[in-house]
Amino acid sequence: MSLGSKFLYFCIVGATLVVSTLLFLAPVIGIKASYGLIACLISVGLFRFQRGTTQTFTDGRATKATLIGCFASIAVAIVWPQRVLLLLGFAVIYLFVGLEVFSDQQKSRYGLAAVSSLFFTTGATKFLTTGFYFGNGDVIKHVKFVQALTDTGTLHSIQSSTYQSFPGLQILITTISQTTEITAYSALILTGLFLSAILIPTCVFLYSRQFFTQQVALTAAVVPLLLVPTKFYSVYVFPQTIGLLFILTALVLIEGGNRTPRRTLAITVVGVGLSVFHHFTGLVATILFALVIGVSTMPHLRSVRENKTILATAFILTPLSVWAYRGQSFFDAIIINVTGVVMGWFGSSTAQTAFYWGRTPTTAKTPFQSLLTPDAVYFTGILAISLTGIALLLNRRPDINYRRALPYALIGVLALPLMIKTPITLKSQFRFQHLAVPFFALITGLGLASQRRLIKPIGVPLGVVLIVIVGTTGGFVGADTLTHNGTSEQHSFSDSEFQQIQEASEFARKSDQSISTLWVSSEMMELFGINRISRPRISEKGITSSGLLYYRTNWSDHIVKAGTSVYLVSIHMSGNWLQETVNTTNKVYTTGKTGYVWTGTTTTHNTSSAFDTE
Repeated sequence: MSLGSKFLYFCIVGATLVVSTLLFLAPVIGIKASYGLIACLISVGLFRFQRGTTQTFTDGRATKATLIGCFASIAVAIVWPQRVLLLLGFAVIYLFVGLEVFSDQQKSRYGLAAVSSLFFTTGATKFLTTGFYFGNGDVIKHVKFVQALTDTGTLHSIQSSTYQSFPGLQILITTISQTTEITAYSALILTGLFLSAILIPTCVFLYSRQFFTQQVALTAAVVPLLLVPTKFYSVYVFPQTIGLLFILTALVLIEGGNRTPRRTLAITVVGVGLSVFHHFTGLVATILFALVIGVSTMPHLRSVRENKTILATAFILTPLSVWAYRGQSFFDAIIINVTGVVMGWFGSSTAQTAFYWGRTPTTAKTPFQSLLTPDAVYFTGILAISLTGIALLLNRRPDINYRRALPYALIGVLALPLMIKTPITLKSQFRFQHLAVPFFALITGLGLASQRRLIKPIGVPLGVVLIVIVGTTGGFVGADTLTHNGTSEQHSFSDSEFQQIQEASEFARKSDQSISTLWVSSEMMELFGINRISRPRISEKGITSSGLLYYRTNWSDHIVKAGTSVYLVSIHMSGNWLQETVNTTNKVYTTGKTGYVWTGTTTTHNTSSAFDTE
């Protein structure tokens, strides 16, 4: 029995023990966690099913079909912006991409063109169909910074000491916005999306090509297209989005050839670029490349040690040197920011983090139903493919440059627990998933590329079917703007909502009263130049505020956040509760869907009559 087979059977035994224990201690969690055992069983089948050859000859025709499908999708998004239908329609385009990648006569330029086109299209259709997309809120903040920099021309106008020190994204987007005469929001999203769509697949292909065959490298380039973190951060653009591109460029420079003065200078420039774009990405990159250096010092990797260690050292020393030049206060700021993120993983608090006004906690799907959701299918597929890739790596296939691949593949293996769903969720996990994509793509791409055997009834390789399934379900997993039933946060504003908040901000500008509102609404009003917004006090009884309280009726359609820190409290309110609250206070301004009420210093109470029946 090969080492790869032993590894997979060990995974099955381990998963069986974990699931059995959870079924005994916490049956609901055990049933939901059983997707991991299913993935292990599937990976054994994939490992044994790997031998075979394709009979797919596209000569670039699949790429042409991909381009036609992408153009059609964008046209549909403009004329008929139905997000669900577009996500379903992408399954056909994933099929074309898979056929091109698995073609026996595939050429890398065709495959990369197909991958980048679909990558851009999935993000562009989201941009076109979601109005003003703000994701988790950072987009609002960075649009505000770009507008301030455009208006004043000075970095001091950026209302963040952190991003006054890391102004790379703001300077880039301001330049593009002024050059192209498009809004700061459009410049931010489209720039991040375009650069991600071009550079992520291309860079993954170029650096993995140094230790994989062209077929495996091209399949590895497909993986970021399938993963939810890259889909999300290509549209939710903030400094880390661009920071990942610096990491990928560094990987290409390190593995793309022998060490020369020109190459060393180039990677130093990349390090400088990263040091002025994002502190958190720079710190994570330093840790990742330190791991690469550490693994490269292993005795059996001596032949590749010098090139990796010197270039990787040059890359990580550059931002450290720039930061040291800026002084102790700069390092203090990094420590404070990173500590806030890290403590969010494990920190616990006795304070209440969720309030229910006119609602009761909803009952989730039954555990067995959860195994049939797009989330379960997506995570099962990703785990099964990546485990297959690890097994193939352990077998040390002759077509893999094991010594060069090992440092990066090892990081990908270590990142696997972060990339899947577990009962323990870390608050900053999604950000680390994003930065781990270049390494995780290696083991997943290796597992995916091995599935070349034809499925006779449909005449396409199994790998193509996996691309369609994982890509399509991943689209629904990352679709954070579809639900409006009070069970998820709001991540975008429609054009009418955006206009209503803008009109309410004009009213606030003319009023001399103090104004308070909840978090996202406050961020949006600050975007429109209203900087005297206070936060209301939140309790089980309701909202306590002074002066005018700005409300929106669609608060009841979503989980609403309140607070001042990164980790905010959640509010679940019913439509009846919100309507009763508005009706029992003095309306000062209303558009029907939004408005101001005068609350004075009173509390809007939570009453039983305001409960919705569910």
